[in-house]
Amino acid sequence: LLNELKQVTFTLDNQTFYFNASGDFVNGYDLMNWAQNKSDGHRHLKVVGGYNLEQEQINIDEAIQWYNSNSNK
Repeated sequence: LLNELKQVTFTLDNQTFYFNASGDFVNGYDLMNWAQNKSDGHRHLKVVGGYNLEQEQINIDEAIQWYNSNSNK
């Protein structure tokens, strides 16, 4: 699988994505948070930031909704 990943390149929204020779994704990662809709209680994924691989830095752009298992909120 790793050998195949090293050969993958694709373009999405005018940005090229690929994996380096080690099989690592070079474009960075989105940080996702399960958020609960207060009106109907449904949960959905929300992008709250990202990880920049070149700078080795985490950026948080949105408030993270923390889950409290004691109150199910």
